Amino acid sequence: GAGTGLTPVGRVGAPRGAEATAEGFYFWVPEDRLIEKTQLVYVDSPAGPTNVRFYGLVSEVFRRSRRADMLEEADRFDGRPEEEVPIESRGVTYAQVRLLASQPNVFSPPREESVVYPAFEAEARIAYGVEEMDQPVVIGLVRNGGDAVAGPAHIDLDYLLGAMGGHMNVTGIAGVGTKSSFLTIVLQQVLR
Repeated sequence: GAGTGLTPVGRVGAPRGAEATAEGFYFWVPEDRLIEKTQLVYVDSPAGPTNVRFYGLVSEVFRRSRRADMLEEADRFDGRPEEEVPIESRGVTYAQVRLLASQPNVFSPPREESVVYPAFEAEARIAYGVEEMDQPVVIGLVRNGGDAVAGPAHIDLDYLLGAMGGHMNVTGIAGVGTKSSFLTIVLQQVLR
């Protein structure tokens, strides 16, 4: 957060219709920054008397113009796509975040105007609870946007092998071989 030298990716916004909740929040992004779906972020924000670090996953990125509907969008160019308009659109890019974890563990949203920072491997480990796993096993990589990764992805063997469960569900598109390849890798890691 503040003082880390990281460039923020935006600030939390909580207008009507995009309120922050204990499950997620929205933040706006300046024009010179890129935010991507699946990117990890964190926010330092007060929650009551406590300062909390919230960790989240960008579940969607939106672009919103200042026009009310598509008719106004077309009218701006007089219905002619080749037309140029001298006045800048001044829309906004904003992202929806699903909260994964917080330190301390609170069920409350971050406050509006809180600064949002990009998260990397250290934050991913906290967000996905790797430090609380008794027997973490690497099963892949954590996606962090289109091409970036935030370190190894772990699963807790206690959940996979019966001490705290005993089940794994793998979903995906039929017929492309990624589910069976993934399960082969997981089985190899478990046997190793």
